Amino acid sequence: MRRAAAVADGDAGTKLNFSLLLPHKPVYDNAMVDQVTIPGATGVLGVLKGHMKTMADLQAGVLSVQNDGVTETFFVSGGFAFVEGDKAMVAAVEAVSIDDLDSVAVEKGLTAATQALATANDEGKAEAQSAVDTYRAMQYALSL
Repeated sequence: MRRAAAVADGDAGTKLNFSLLLPHKPVYDNAMVDQVTIPGATGVLGVLKGHMKTMADLQAGVLSVQNDGVTETFFVSGGFAFVEGDKAMVAAVEAVSIDDLDSVAVEKGLTAATQALATANDEGKAEAQSAVDTYRAMQYALSL
């Protein structure tokens, strides 16, 4: 579902122009929001209008979008974030609403990924570790 917010009189003064883009569609497309919390590779980044210019790698984790007292949360597996003043853009590999994550499927995936890591050769260890880390991040997201 694509989300865009209209700018009401006076909103432009406090709102952040935000886009969450996936390879196949935008989730948010120049929506005016209050705040975005981004899981950066070096730590969680809270972004409000007027934030300093920043470019960050995304880490698998929870991205949240707050607007008018409502918070939407997504699990993102990776990508990049670009912030400059009144604008923030996240280009994610994938984003899934936390409400759409299946805890049973996550547990099964973590079990399979952990077994794959235990039996991986040197060439496959990095990929297997990435899968384990992603499933653990999903587990954490479900616990919030």
